[in-house]
Amino acid sequence: MATIPAIAILYVLQYIVDTGLKKSKMQYYAVWNDIYNSKINTDVLICGGSRAWMQISTRILDSTLHTNSYNIGMDGCFFRMQYARFKIFMAHDPKPKYIIQNVDLVLFSDRKDLFVREQFLPYLHDTIIQNITSHYIGKFTTAEYIFPLFKYNNHLNIIKEGIACFFNM
Repeated sequence: MATIPAIAILYVLQYIVDTGLKKSKMQYYAVWNDIYNSKINTDVLICGGSRAWMQISTRILDSTLHTNSYNIGMDGCFFRMQYARFKIFMAHDPKPKYIIQNVDLVLFSDRKDLFVREQFLPYLHDTIIQNITSHYIGKFTTAEYIFPLFKYNNHLNIIKEGIACFFNM
């Protein structure tokens, strides 16, 4: 009978970590959180991989073109993953006037592994994320979807970040 309270505690802890990470400003959560929280109201949306993410400055674009831009580029991700992020953006945020898509030689390539899989942890309930991550090496297991807190196994630093953000510490 001690298992029922233990499982309940794990579900509560997972809720705290997930909710906290959804407020986190850590590098891999900040853009996802802005997207899911409908905080992006932009005229110019920048999409692409690491080149877009690292080389297109919204500050320079905004100051030069007198516009409001936001960069949703994804480090280490190719078009399939970029497009999935764009679809999630379109489901949660207003349509931008312009989209800049960074195009390079590797745009339509793909990688075998799930790059920085931790960035998806608080949003595993989203079917777009479930579908896009399902074919990579390192994909999420059934246990990570079902068992409370199991998805954070071996990620103590992420658990700490989620708890700290949940309690605004």
